Amino acid sequence: MICNNNTQQSEFFLNEPANALRGKSAIIWTFVSLVFTILAWISIEVLIQIFTSYTKGSMTTTESFALCISLFFIAVYSIILLVYIYKFSIWIYYAVKEQNQFTSTELTPTKAVLLGCVIGPFIDAFIFKDLFHKQNAILENHGLKPAALPEWTFTATLVLSFLIMSTFITVIYLPGRIVLIILASMICALYIKIMKAIIENGRLMQIKRFDDLVNRKVEEILKQREIS
Repeated sequence: MICNNNTQQSEFFLNEPANALRGKSAIIWTFVSLVFTILAWISIEVLIQIFTSYTKGSMTTTESFALCISLFFIAVYSIILLVYIYKFSIWIYYAVKEQNQFTSTELTPTKAVLLGCVIGPFIDAFIFKDLFHKQNAILENHGLKPAALPEWTFTATLVLSFLIMSTFITVIYLPGRIVLIILASMICALYIKIMKAIIENGRLMQIKRFDDLVNRKVEEILKQREIS
């Protein structure tokens, strides 16, 4: 029985905890969504130019092709955005759920997902900060070294969120759209940086939890043998 537990432990270390894999998938889709956000923005600029210069019956073959390609990229972007929201939401749901296995918090997994979907980066900055700091405290209490992450990343995410919200009123102008894309790129980079740290901390916490469960089981078996 003890050998079986050791085998399970070895298998656990050979495979990433489930939410670490979800987090890595969410990071990939964050990057993919950023790339297609830029492509969708370029497509929108192309559409603006086409319709600005369009007169009835005067669209050339090149313009028709550009129109189709632009609409295609915008449609693909819409699908990718939905996939990203799903991937990110499922990761943050289980990140909060696993966090709550170690310490009590007012933040529930469902609340984290709903607030993130409704309010977006503004509330994500607070969720990230709460998760990271509580993870650090738990790991340090168990003598484990948490992932390093500068405090300014949370402040920067919050500031960029405000800037993005305020920039939306300028999207009717080209400079405003360019600024919005730059800000979106910056906040995606911050998301990835913060997510990597939270994922690593979550991985260490789950390994620690698994170790504790295995050790507890071994102790129970040894006690049963002593009694018998």
